[in-house]
Amino acid sequence: VLHTGWAARADRHHLHHLVGAFAMAYMSVAMAAAPGAHAGHVGHAGHADAGVPVLTGALLLYFAGYVLWSGARLAPRAVASAAGGTAVLGWADRSEVALACRLSMGIGMVAMLLTL
Repeated sequence: VLHTGWAARADRHHLHHLVGAFAMAYMSVAMAAAPGAHAGHVGHAGHADAGVPVLTGALLLYFAGYVLWSGARLAPRAVASAAGGTAVLGWADRSEVALACRLSMGIGMVAMLLTL
């Protein structure tokens, strides 16, 4: 977290990594501190909420918005071509692996925050 915070001074993209690292640390501490965290899974009858609801909600909104933003960037888009018309970028013309990775990581964070 400290390294990412230091790197965020120079590159704004590192802020997202800082939020993600903080969220992971927050979730692990909140789940470890929850009453009955080590009692085994016996259903949800004795399930107690873990974490600070306002902070969990804020992180959930952030990552839900990030998932929507990342998903929208996966759609093909039209670009101006050299011939003066517009062309639609195909799936092979863009680096989709990185975008799909960001999307899946965001979905995973939303799922973990929902179960917190």
